[in-house]
Amino acid sequence: MKQGSRPDCLSLEQLSSLMEGRVEHQAHVDGCVFCQAELKMLMEFESGVVVAAIGMQMQSMRPVDGVEGSAVVRSGGEIRVLPQGELNEVPVEWKWAPVAGAVRYEVKATEVDGTVLTSVEVNTPSVPLPTALRAAMLPQRTILLSVRALDAGGRVVAQADDVRMRLEPKNKLQVK
Repeated sequence: MKQGSRPDCLSLEQLSSLMEGRVEHQAHVDGCVFCQAELKMLMEFESGVVVAAIGMQMQSMRPVDGVEGSAVVRSGGEIRVLPQGELNEVPVEWKWAPVAGAVRYEVKATEVDGTVLTSVEVNTPSVPLPTALRAAMLPQRTILLSVRALDAGGRVVAQADDVRMRLEPKNKLQVK
């Protein structure tokens, strides 16, 4: 068992399944700071990002007080959006854990060159993908998603920036 982990913590294979859009282990990750950190590092590794000061990040990550099962951590007000990474199919919606104090969320999807594909404001921690955006999600085409949680005064209380996702090349686009 790794230092800081619990006996029921997930293996790398189980964490990888979350990146593929399967959610059978999501409840555990939502309530386990260790697995949240492991998943974040795995996603960064998969995307080729080198993480500096991993030890410092691990020590500072704590769940937000009073938010049961929250994916938000105090180490920067971070939102974990699902699905993300390499996808097997076009998602119908993006979702995230509710953020304490947030009354609305700004959601923006862009191409890597900054071209805005959609930008919406919602009051719930999910957003259905418009048909036009779903049709734009072609194999090997990277989409970046940003989500900002705003409080009643319009202040950002948490955010996710440039969450990457794309269809694996073997998939064919099927929009219903």
